[in-house]
Amino acid sequence: MQKGSYTTEYTVDVPVDDVVRAIADVRGYWSPSTTGDSEHEGDEFVYRDSALMSHFRVGEVVPGQRVVWDVLESRTTFVDDPAEWDGTRVVFELAPDGDGTRLRFTHEGLSEAKECFNACSRGWDGVINDSLKHLITTGRSMFDE
Repeated sequence: MQKGSYTTEYTVDVPVDDVVRAIADVRGYWSPSTTGDSEHEGDEFVYRDSALMSHFRVGEVVPGQRVVWDVLESRTTFVDDPAEWDGTRVVFELAPDGDGTRLRFTHEGLSEAKECFNACSRGWDGVINDSLKHLITTGRSMFDE
């Protein structure tokens, strides 16, 4: 992990397999308009909104332990270098914690030296700490409510 990468962590009272299923459901917590597949190694998907386009490949899935997405291409409209995310990695690390699961999310390469660090960190806070956590703990997407 690169120093200064964005990281957030929490524990949920949900079995690890349910957390892994929720992570793979990017339409359920990131955006219903996300295209492509995100469940198995080699799957590719694209997230797009007015400020960001990111093309990911699922680079690694270790059942019950780890999911890694590689950023193949990105375009961010609000920074000088629109390809800041290119070559970075998104890592979900999972570990049993009592009857639940500890989830540690890291966007490796999204360092404090990057122009978008503050805005992108706030974005990940909403996606991971709010929307994904809601999907994990309720089994329902915030988009459906």
